[in-house]
Amino acid sequence: MDGARHTRGDRDPKAFGIEGRMTLSQIPPADWSKELEAWRAMRGITHLCVHTAGLGLAKPDQHVATLRRFRDAVGLT
Repeated sequence: MDGARHTRGDRDPKAFGIEGRMTLSQIPPADWSKELEAWRAMRGITHLCVHTAGLGLAKPDQHVATLRRFRDAVGLT
């Protein structure tokens, strides 16, 4: 990305984060912890979106339950 874009308006390029995405429909639950560690090991990643679309979940509470299950499985409690 063009560093000049981030310096307009006195913005420090180091203040910008980089977000990755974990799409749970593409990762077996047994591999969630391993995948999370791989993201943590990437240089520069400051945020991670855990994506629940594509799992066949019909209601918001199912998405929330899946995120809670993810949280527990990877030890974020």
